[in-house]
Amino acid sequence: MVIGTLIVRPKSAQLTKDVAFLVEMDPEIHVTIGSQKFKSSVAQGSGKNPVWPDQFNFRVMNDTLLTFTIYDHDDWSKSEFVAEGSCSIVNAFQGGKKTEFAACMRKGKNAGQVVFEFEFIPDAVSVQQVYQVQPALNVQQGFPQQISQTTQQNNFPQNSYPIQYQPQQFPPQQYPGQIPMQQYPPQQYPAQGYPPSGQAYPGAY
Repeated sequence: MVIGTLIVRPKSAQLTKDVAFLVEMDPEIHVTIGSQKFKSSVAQGSGKNPVWPDQFNFRVMNDTLLTFTIYDHDDWSKSEFVAEGSCSIVNAFQGGKKTEFAACMRKGKNAGQVVFEFEFIPDAVSVQQVYQVQPALNVQQGFPQQISQTTQQNNFPQNSYPIQYQPQQFPPQQYPGQIPMQQYPPQQYPAQGYPPSGQAYPGAY
């Protein structure tokens, strides 16, 4: 498949008929490839031997034929038809600058020829490369990193040391309003009033 830019230069023409009256005609050439059309500048007063300085850049995709029409330009009325023809552009795709001589016709008769210069610039990437089928991915080889990460997230690491419990070192809990026992003074009881030994109590026998 040929895809790229085709540079077209209509260099000159040698025509057999001048359609202008009393003066030299002013030829212009219209060039078409596919749906793309370009019109040259007017070769003022050049008659049957016009020369054009124009360059047209066509986008081509498997196109093989160029068509052209030559008119006698008129600013005040409709331009008059001079000749027409076609030219193969296949050789242009071989690279470099190519020169082609294209015959032109008028009312079924030979009306001269046009000299074209072609230069083809292919696109860097062809359609075949763009739409090339990609090989299927190997799941095991394509996503090893992702599988490894998922496994590591789901499996919790095990503690290699036995769990040791130690008694809590909290002070004895005290309830509100409770006074520690050591804060009470030692309770003292009054000495019992027993009489001294040998002393008799009243009414005792």
